[in-house]
Amino acid sequence: MVIIGNVGWFIQLDRRNVGHGEIEFSICLVPDAMEYRIAFLDRSGLSVIEGTVTLPLVLAKDKTNVFDLTPITEMMFWRSLGQCASSDAINIAYCRNILDDNLYKPDQCRYLLLSAIMRQVETGSSDIVQQKPRIDLSNRPLLDQEAAKNLLARQTQEAHEREMAQRAELLRQEASRTEKEKAEAHERAMRLLFDYLSPEEKKEAVVHGAVTVPVKGMGDFKVLVNGGLVHQIKDGNSVKTYCVIATDPRIPEPDVALVKIMLLKHDPNRFFEVAVTDDYTLWTRRLQATGTWSDELWEIRPRRRRRGARR
Repeated sequence: MVIIGNVGWFIQLDRRNVGHGEIEFSICLVPDAMEYRIAFLDRSGLSVIEGTVTLPLVLAKDKTNVFDLTPITEMMFWRSLGQCASSDAINIAYCRNILDDNLYKPDQCRYLLLSAIMRQVETGSSDIVQQKPRIDLSNRPLLDQEAAKNLLARQTQEAHEREMAQRAELLRQEASRTEKEKAEAHERAMRLLFDYLSPEEKKEAVVHGAVTVPVKGMGDFKVLVNGGLVHQIKDGNSVKTYCVIATDPRIPEPDVALVKIMLLKHDPNRFFEVAVTDDYTLWTRRLQATGTWSDELWEIRPRRRRRGARR
């Protein structure tokens, strides 16, 4: 439980698979009492008003695609829900005069409650709810305004430092995990590509880094196995280039190369439908001594515009 001002909040978290590739996240904030006895000054500041108020449960929940989740995106998703829940809880407490805005700044209270939620997200724990029937706040001694503001400011600063440290660690873990997953995915994709290729194509891929695919009536096409443009070859030179990329940047380049090779072999018309080509440049290349194919080795020569042609 976290205490913000005069009110304690039990924090309950839930994360469950709801099917269809979706996960539902929910945050429930439960006040520490079913009702509160309060006393506050009226607008004139001359008389004290006493009464009994209740605070409702605050629930924030949402769904997201399980395939888009990483540790950092999940943390940001929790944080977004936490912002909604903490904002609603603090706003209700202010509206019902349980929190005094002269002592507690609303933005700082929201951030402290959000920080408490994120600490429990980090540990994966939820509070056991033990609500009291009634809490009397009317007899509590008045706090020194300056001391209360300083305490709240210090707590807010500490919460901010904890959050920045947690975020930095998650980013470091994400970068390390991403590089490892990329390398593993690239290795799997390369094995799949080589399982499909013929022995001659495998040898060419190892030696030249590309696979030659003949297309009837169009000549030979060079497909780079590690990504790049597809080159139409005539007399040892590239006369035209075609660009086909994956819509998802996480797909390894050998998988994209396999798609290009299969399309050129079995459905070249489909390949030319989806490929993008540049008709305003000619690409020429002189073979290096190593014979390695690479886009960086191509020289771009703009076509000369005919005299009198419209710009």
